[in-house]
Amino acid sequence: MIIALVVILILAAALVVTYLILSAPNSKNKRAGVENLRVHYAHRGLWGDDIPENSIPAFARAAECKYGIELDVQLSSDGDVVVFHDYNLSRMCGEDTKVSELRGAELSWRRLGGTKHTLPLLEDVLAVIKGRVPVLIELKGETSDTALCEAVAHIIQYYDGKVCVQSFNPYLLGWFKKHQPRLARGMLYTDFMKHGTSDKKKNILLTYMVANFISRPDFISADMTCLDTFPVKLMTGLHKLPVFVWTVRDADTFARMRSARYCCIFEGFKPEL
Repeated sequence: MIIALVVILILAAALVVTYLILSAPNSKNKRAGVENLRVHYAHRGLWGDDIPENSIPAFARAAECKYGIELDVQLSSDGDVVVFHDYNLSRMCGEDTKVSELRGAELSWRRLGGTKHTLPLLEDVLAVIKGRVPVLIELKGETSDTALCEAVAHIIQYYDGKVCVQSFNPYLLGWFKKHQPRLARGMLYTDFMKHGTSDKKKNILLTYMVANFISRPDFISADMTCLDTFPVKLMTGLHKLPVFVWTVRDADTFARMRSARYCCIFEGFKPEL
């Protein structure tokens, strides 16, 4: 009985060590220029008043103010990379239709938040930013389909500016690890046990970062309420990963996070840099 218990403990320890080795990022001096990306990012651009989130003017205003830009991308039905957060158009466009059901040309005339501004393509957004500030691209997707990754990689290979990617989906980051290893990638993190999907197994895997060996992230992009959780502490303490925090919505919180050397993804105000 005692021998069996010892064997089990040894095997468990071996699995933990193996996981930690496999989930380790590149050495600090080879992390795809991540130090140059450690700035503060305007969440979905610098939006407000009559300027909607993830719109061309929101990105232009953020670039003019010298803030980094965080944005969301997903694929249209014909493979265009569109900049839009939700999988459904209802919140921002008042239409109960999935983004993936429409062609890029059809999406391009959908108006955002009742304004005159329309849903943009990634290549149009990058043409406006023109490399002035770093861009943090969130890859949307809930399956192992990596078609979005290929489309994004094709676009950014011609872009003259600092870019990194982040996602909740380890498979999407894993594609970049394999095919674009010099592009910095970040694992988005929240407590999926509290805020997750109906898939309990998936929630456990993401909450405890079990799949990090697939993506081997260069940084963690963490829900501000989860900074003290064990998985975040493990990745930052053991692997010394930089941390981006989201979503900071006031100046006091920004100052506190900045003093703790976190990079902030903010919205709703204009912080002093």
